[in-house]
Order: sequence, then structure tokens, then C-alpha cells
Amino acid sequence: MSKRKEIAWLTAVLAATLIWSGGCPARKPAPPTAPAPTPPGTITTPAPTPTPPRTEGPRTQAQARDAADDIADAVSRIDGVNKASVVVVGNVALIGLDLKAGIEGTKVEAIREKAATTAKRDPRIVNAVVETDPDAVGRIKKIAAGVRQGRPISEFFDQISEFFKRLKPTT
Repeated sequence: MSKRKEIAWLTAVLAATLIWSGGCPARKPAPPTAPAPTPPGTITTPAPTPTPPRTEGPRTQAQARDAADDIADAVSRIDGVNKASVVVVGNVALIGLDLKAGIEGTKVEAIREKAATTAKRDPRIVNAVVETDPDAVGRIKKIAAGVRQGRPISEFFDQISEFFKRLKPTT
């Protein structure tokens, strides 16, 4: 008899648990609501779309050349800069600055910082490496001239990677 009571008790507990946990019906989704009609004469403007983060550089060699030219023009307008040579690789600008005579020390660093900031204002550029050493500037000029002549940037990867190994990006 006690066995039957235990089985009956377990069956009752199991039935009560199933009824208690499974008794809630599933909710149906609410029907979609139609937007409220706007009164005549009301002008609606769409919400502004957020600007995507800058992670990709120019996709073609012509776009990279255009970006380099734009950055070179902007950087050349900085006080103390005679001429700027720029090579764009991906989303990084390699900038060589030919400075005016008599500029030394902290003024050189200030010009380098301003050149890097100017380059980063371009939405195609994430980072900039700025060089003022005459030897490095000469090599950047040769690379930029080769790219402008239509030679693929891949021809210069060894030279460019050497720059990135020796130099730290200006932040």
C-alpha cells in the first residue's frame, strides 16, 4: 500500500508541476502600427545617417594618387614647408617634408605634428608617418614620382616596409 501511495504522490506532484509550468499561453506579436499621417504642408526630414568609421583607404591606384595629391597640397600650405611628397598605402600616408631653411628643433616637431594632423583630417587616412630627414624625403619623392608615372605601388613595398620598420607613426 505504501508503494501505491508513493506512486500516486509522485504522479500528483508531476502533474501539478506540468500544469503549473505549462499553463501560460504563448504571446502573439502585436500587429504593426501604421505611422501617424502628417498634416498637409508639413516637411519631414530623414534622420541623418551616421558616418562610417575610417578604416579603408583608397581602393585603386588612381584613388591613392588623388589622396596623396590632396594631402601634399594641404601639407604644403603649412607655414615652414617648402614642398611635401606623399605616398598613400592603404589608409596610411607616408609624408616627406622639405622644410624652409633655418627651421630647427621644436619647430620641426611642431610642423611634423601639424602635417600628421592635416593628413588625418582626410577621411581616407587613419595614420600618417612624417619624415624630415633629407635622405628619407628623397626616397619618398622617388616613390611618389614612380607611382605618379603609373608604376604599381607593389614595386615599392620593400622600400615602404623599410620606412615602417624604422619609423614610428606620428600620433
